[in-house]
Amino acid sequence: MIGVVAFLLVLLTATSLRIRYRQFLRTQVAQQKLKAELPRLERDQDYVSSNQCRSCHPSQYHSWHQSFHRTMTQVASPESVIGRFDGSTLISKGHDYRVYREGDEFWAEMPNPDEMMFVVQAGKSVSEKSIKRGQYQVVMTTGSHHYQKYWVASPGFDRLIQTLPLVYLVEDERWIPRREAFMKAPNDRDRFVTQWNHHCIRCHSTGGTPGLDQKTGLLKTEVGELGIACESCHGPAENHVKHYQNPFNRYRTHISDDDSKVPKSDIVNPSKLDHRRSSQICGQCHGVFVIRDEFALQFYTEGFAYRPGDDIHQFRYFPQYPGPEASQKQKEDLKKNAAFYNERWWDDGTILAAGREYTAMMDSACYSKGEISCLSCHSMHRS
Repeated sequence: MIGVVAFLLVLLTATSLRIRYRQFLRTQVAQQKLKAELPRLERDQDYVSSNQCRSCHPSQYHSWHQSFHRTMTQVASPESVIGRFDGSTLISKGHDYRVYREGDEFWAEMPNPDEMMFVVQAGKSVSEKSIKRGQYQVVMTTGSHHYQKYWVASPGFDRLIQTLPLVYLVEDERWIPRREAFMKAPNDRDRFVTQWNHHCIRCHSTGGTPGLDQKTGLLKTEVGELGIACESCHGPAENHVKHYQNPFNRYRTHISDDDSKVPKSDIVNPSKLDHRRSSQICGQCHGVFVIRDEFALQFYTEGFAYRPGDDIHQFRYFPQYPGPEASQKQKEDLKKNAAFYNERWWDDGTILAAGREYTAMMDSACYSKGEISCLSCHSMHRS
């Protein structure tokens, strides 16, 4: 009797292992498929990803890993997707969008996103009603705090990520059209059509570059890492990692009492910078900015020229809302770019757009005349 029970236990264990192995293989295949459609997750320009930081900085890695910065952009998976892909259908400006799930995959039945892009953004004179519908797999997520939005792979362009124009409100546990998530008058809410590669990559990835090919006009997008990771604030870490892979170099740094004997690292610690350079690291995402003309093409082909520790104002222009004492040039700029300002400031000059704290702080006396910084109130690793 004992032998029969033992045999059955072995059989059940083997069956369980086979099922788990098949599930593992399916997961691996699904992940490889997603990665083939996503922007390339490795960059050749000094970025090594947070995984390389973990072994030497476990505490900092752990605190960052629990943050919303890490989950800002993720590969779509059962672990990362918050929205209810339960077959619900939402209507956004006359088009139906149905979201559903098949196993560990998330899908949307929707108008062809490439055709929608050409009609809305390129101004093609084609009726929106003629746009074909299809089923498109959700490959990436953005956000996880207040709401989460989703992206599908372009059916016609390699590594181009198109928007699913819906967002899922985390606290309310419901879907809304993406265009309804902005503070605009109802009649002023245009159809929301965008590509992650052009806009969101700027702040929702680490070391992102659209990868514009000037000959073809196509994008070969690359990122150092999805989400806001270690190298977003500390800078590219390739040389740092190579240096400290040598145990002698690690021990020498730990036991030395003389900083002059420790090799100067190309990694930046924001807490050791002055209040301006420190805050600019946060301001690279938490501010309203325009890339200066001389660096615009470089961004689209190679990524941002700015690195943590640099003077960000050499690379970007941070406009302020023209106040009562504004110069004639500033008033003309306000009139000329009314839509730009109306989307980002209230009429009294108070910042409107969320997540633009650096723009507001720049305008304060505590920053311009004092030494307040983002780190005066916020901590990335001790929150």
